[in-house]
Amino acid sequence: MIELFIGIYLTLGLFLATLGPAGRSIRREVEKTRGTEFTNAIMQREAPSEKKLFFFKLTLILGFSLLWPFLLWGALKENKNYEVQPESDDFKLKGLKFQYMGGHGTLSCNQCNFSESLTSFTHGIRSSRTGYQCQACGKFASRIRTQRNIRSNYEIPEAQEIRNESGSAYEASLICECGGKLNREQILFCPDCKSKDLSYSMEYIT
Repeated sequence: MIELFIGIYLTLGLFLATLGPAGRSIRREVEKTRGTEFTNAIMQREAPSEKKLFFFKLTLILGFSLLWPFLLWGALKENKNYEVQPESDDFKLKGLKFQYMGGHGTLSCNQCNFSESLTSFTHGIRSSRTGYQCQACGKFASRIRTQRNIRSNYEIPEAQEIRNESGSAYEASLICECGGKLNREQILFCPDCKSKDLSYSMEYIT
């Protein structure tokens, strides 16, 4: 009887720590530990190896599985804080836009099984990554903008020319592989079923 109870207890804990609400919290912690090229540069450290990240994730899963009655409420509360909770009636009538989102997270369709990890907007010291969606095929993509270390005044012709060239190159990159236009001002839609009933869960922000 005791063995059965322990088995059910651990099985439930493993479920909550992988597929359940705690799984999302654990994935966020792993992503925070992995960092991005921006955050790692700021902290002046190398990104941890995948092996170390695997054991870190395994430790979190096993720890939660043993203590889940005490940790579950905290995981649920944290997930709620990370969920996009739009309040305006205008949003509810129209849909989700990049402007309502931040950082890096997971976008899910509430009408089908589509789910994808994407970047809305993250930034570092001299660069930023911005998310877009192709208005033709629906594919999500991101582009990196790098700010060159130019200390010259904007009015100096050479500095202004470099900035103009950089801006033009960035604009030219906003084309999808299918040939469609990448845009971040329009309402997001599911690439699979084209539904606009989407939800976004942020995992980290920089």
